[in-house]
Amino acid sequence: MFLRLTFLVFCDIILGVSLFPEFYRKGVYVMGKVNERTLRMRNEFMCLHSQGATIAEIAKEFGLSVSVVYKDLDFIANANGVTRESLLQRVHKEHAPFERTPGKPLPEVDPESFNAHCDAAIAEVDGLRKEIRVIIAKNEEFLNEEDE
Repeated sequence: MFLRLTFLVFCDIILGVSLFPEFYRKGVYVMGKVNERTLRMRNEFMCLHSQGATIAEIAKEFGLSVSVVYKDLDFIANANGVTRESLLQRVHKEHAPFERTPGKPLPEVDPESFNAHCDAAIAEVDGLRKEIRVIIAKNEEFLNEEDE
């Protein structure tokens, strides 16, 4: 009896073959049975995860709830020799270097005009710095008068 029960559990949990189809409900684990979408997700999880897909995106891809994917992380981690925590981390995709669109030349810059704009900006910043110094000096005078 014990060997038969062990065989049934082995078939049901390890192989995903339920010998009790009446206990199977769509999308739900019953007696260790895993539905086809979940099996597909388990098989493809590592590939999608390494491409930077989030758990929510993976769940949506297979028509599963996010909680089902989270519940399966231990199984996936053990099957692939990684930790559950590593599966919770998001793998970032490689950044593509910026490439200038061909056919759009950069506008030419007139050096004299550029220098004039820079000089005007410097003069404006210097004027603001002088105003700030005046305000600070007035505040210090006011604070010194209160202290006396």
